[in-house]
Amino acid sequence: MNLKALRIYGIGEKPRRMSVGFVAWTFPGLLFGIFGGVSSWRSGRIDAADAFALTLGAALVLIGVWLHYQQIKLNRKR
Repeated sequence: MNLKALRIYGIGEKPRRMSVGFVAWTFPGLLFGIFGGVSSWRSGRIDAADAFALTLGAALVLIGVWLHYQQIKLNRKR
């Protein structure tokens, strides 16, 4: 039963190149970062919305990278 549970959740298998957490958090982070960067570039200054988008984008990318390394660490232990 334990081996079946491990297979269902994908723990202990050959690690994927990109984990689901990495994609799910990093992709929106990149979109927010691109939006904030392009918007501030076009206006020539960084207003509150641009600063929020850039900060949120950076935070989401960092969370995605952290989750990716946590998944790698978890797969190595098994």
